[in-house]
Amino acid sequence: NKVLPVIVLLVIGFLFIPTVSMNFQNNDVKQLDKQAHATLFYKADCPDCQKVYPVVFWHNVLNFQSHNKQVQTINVGNVNNQHYITDQNIESTPTFKNMNTGRAFVITDKQNVKQYLEKGE
Repeated sequence: NKVLPVIVLLVIGFLFIPTVSMNFQNNDVKQLDKQAHATLFYKADCPDCQKVYPVVFWHNVLNFQSHNKQVQTINVGNVNNQHYITDQNIESTPTFKNMNTGRAFVITDKQNVKQYLEKGE
């Protein structure tokens, strides 16, 4: 019976940590990271972004030691980051963009996001 509360806390953490990150981090990004695998431009209130953000979050957690596999995340719904919408020609969210090639993709399916993160462009 002592293990059950720990399991419940782990499950709750697994489900809510990405949501907390999505809403309260990435709100004042000073510069783009050209060494990252890609940059995700998202809005915290976007339903498609809410669907794919946890995939990116856990990908970054699992690859925290490999900077070139990381995905920089930028919440363009925050006033501090809204300049990226025009600077990077973001037409919709979620948009994944490779800062080295300039190629951008709108990906709304979790499985397609996983494939993009594993294989690249």
